[in-house]
Amino acid sequence: MKMKKMTFDTNLYSRQMYAMGRSAMEKLREAKVLISGIGSVGLEISKNLILAGIGHVSIHDAKVVSWNDLSAQFYVTENDIGKNRAEASFSRLQELNDSVQCTCLKPNPLSEDDIKNFDLVIVTDASFDSQLEIDGWARKNGKRFISSDARGLFAYVFVDFGLQFCITDENGEACKEVILEHINCETGDVYTLGNTMHGFEDGDHVVFSEVVGASELNNLDPVPIRVLNSYTFNIGTIAKNSHPYIEGGRAKQVKVPKHVDFKTLGESLKNPDFLVWDFAKFDSPHQMHLLWQALFSFEKKYDRSPNVRSVEDAELLGSIMKAMNTDGLDIPEKSFKPFLSKREEICSQWRL
Repeated sequence: MKMKKMTFDTNLYSRQMYAMGRSAMEKLREAKVLISGIGSVGLEISKNLILAGIGHVSIHDAKVVSWNDLSAQFYVTENDIGKNRAEASFSRLQELNDSVQCTCLKPNPLSEDDIKNFDLVIVTDASFDSQLEIDGWARKNGKRFISSDARGLFAYVFVDFGLQFCITDENGEACKEVILEHINCETGDVYTLGNTMHGFEDGDHVVFSEVVGASELNNLDPVPIRVLNSYTFNIGTIAKNSHPYIEGGRAKQVKVPKHVDFKTLGESLKNPDFLVWDFAKFDSPHQMHLLWQALFSFEKKYDRSPNVRSVEDAELLGSIMKAMNTDGLDIPEKSFKPFLSKREEICSQWRL
């Protein structure tokens, strides 16, 4: 697939550039992204990426428009039922931003050769087997992989950006700077002026300036710190051989590139890491993880989705969950009964 080089219109993306930075915007304009699965989730992702100005966006789907799609996939109508979902949505997506090169792949199953043309592959509305296969291809060819789906109020997202992925800015926040009151060169403890809260975290890096006495600190590369309390942090033994501290000084946070190793989808299914947002429901992410695996197992075994509000299918889904629950996790029926009852209720206000 031949893709032309996209130019960067600073007037068109000026506000976005100020928010994200010129470097990030330039990377977006150079990026080539494939979205496979243009149901409600895939369409929303495609729309947002095109509006954001991604350089090249390709969509793909092997499924056709069904009645269920009409409740959430807002670019198809009754006249599109039976048509390929990607092809039915393509013209409307293409109209969103004429500075983005948009293409629509043929409705064949994705192959390893297909993903070699892209920097990032996003998969939605696909079986676990398909996701595992595509993630394997992406990892093998040094590509980034994201998978996501939603069923009613229940959703998930998985990210695999490979090994040694470089993060230049973890949070996008402005670097913090504090005025210093004292530095204990012997212990490495650094105190802020007037007990001002520094806002630093363990592992942050700082550079020093305007330090009188222990002026050697002013010339150091970014120093990793350990937080002792809200007003004090420690820099280790790096100041031990410097001149005695006299007065003054500033410490400013510096964001140092961080390299992260991502797990593959297969590894994450066996040993998942969760972001816990509700500590009153600490087991909820584990339950949802097991629930999604059970749902995909059900669909693979019976070649269909569970019927909505079917007591029999709810029991089948529950039995699959229990069989997969090797860790003895407490799974009350209320954790999967609503999932089944809402599974097909995918109006856009819930699903997207």
